[in-house]
Amino acid sequence: MSNSPGRSAEPAAAVFVAVVLAAAGLHCDHGLPEKQDRPAPASRALPPALEMTDAQAGILSRLMPEPRIINTHEHLMDRPPALARLEETNRRVGIVSTALVASSRFTFYLDKSGFVDHHDNNEFLCRLAREHPGRYYAFVTFDPEEDDIVGQLEAYMRRGATGVKLYTGHGAETGDGRPFHVCPLDDRKLLPLYDYCQAHRIPICLHINMRKFAAEARRVFQRYPDLPIIVPHCALWSGKLSKLDKLLTDYPALLTDLSFGWWYTVEAFRRFDASPAAYREFIIKHQDRFLFGTDVVITAAKTKSAAALTDFFLSYRCVLELEEFDFRDRKGERYRFRGLALPEEVVRKIYRGNFEKLLERTGRFRTIGQRWSDASRWVASADVEWGTPTGVVLGLIPVPVCSCRLGRDRFGVQLVWGTARTEVRGS
Repeated sequence: MSNSPGRSAEPAAAVFVAVVLAAAGLHCDHGLPEKQDRPAPASRALPPALEMTDAQAGILSRLMPEPRIINTHEHLMDRPPALARLEETNRRVGIVSTALVASSRFTFYLDKSGFVDHHDNNEFLCRLAREHPGRYYAFVTFDPEEDDIVGQLEAYMRRGATGVKLYTGHGAETGDGRPFHVCPLDDRKLLPLYDYCQAHRIPICLHINMRKFAAEARRVFQRYPDLPIIVPHCALWSGKLSKLDKLLTDYPALLTDLSFGWWYTVEAFRRFDASPAAYREFIIKHQDRFLFGTDVVITAAKTKSAAALTDFFLSYRCVLELEEFDFRDRKGERYRFRGLALPEEVVRKIYRGNFEKLLERTGRFRTIGQRWSDASRWVASADVEWGTPTGVVLGLIPVPVCSCRLGRDRFGVQLVWGTARTEVRGS
């Protein structure tokens, strides 16, 4: 270290650097990327909400304030209008983080293209996750017949991915006559991927039509009891609670979500409306297993305006929180449904608590204490230099100013605190 006028502040400032690094979740591990940080509060991560319609504002006023929701199931097209619409809708509805599941071209256009261009979407989502840590999580996807899926996953994890999305259990076709279900869920070509994900605690969102592929799915669940798996859409058993109950009871590591997409929302809400007490009791019983999701598929289509998306996203809140709510579907038709009016503590688990626990369990969520430990050890071995005295004051409180340079092999921070400037470099 150099001998400069600010040297007397070295110990305190070095400790403060550790605090800053810990809070920021910055880490210098060169293996799989460090676990994603806690989703940022809405006031920091997102600008103020834009104007809503009077009807939407009225609905929002009936819902719990500051829910800080994590939407664990959404698709996003790589076109600027789509991202802008998603962010505007999230601001309006109270969503601060979104797990984006990668998609092929068919999912966005519903044409005859087939399962193609999914790697382009993988890269787009990984870039969003890198640029907005905590606001977006990327779940990358693969064609099971591709070569070296594990090697591809390793590369995507280094570029910001959090998990995997597989469509192998989907019961439909991809537009070109080829099914999503190109092989059994427990086919030997998929076993190395499951092995890798279980070993590295990488979560998989595994779309499974349990009406068609339950036997295959159960073989996977039995073989990989520690593999963190999300089976979305209530495993397509939202109308068969006894079967869903047995599934969740038999495999305690499984999670599911309450997303029903752009096409099947009315159908799902009708089921809830027909037996709200039964669904309420069921979700309360399995309250640690449900995640919030929408699965609307955000595109640049005119029908998926921010106003339309807001209607859909708000309805997913209403069905959980209210006893009764109105809903306008994609065709503009209006319905009145009975909701579940779940207890607030259960709703908050669904909104964010259960997904945070999943990230903690998979090692992709780090507490402040863990980040403090990593950062303090790193700063203790770092090269700390002191420079020209500078200072920044906000009101009566001195505020540190940091500038960071991040790369795969090098890291730099400049911290200004009081009269000392600290530069920390590592490799």
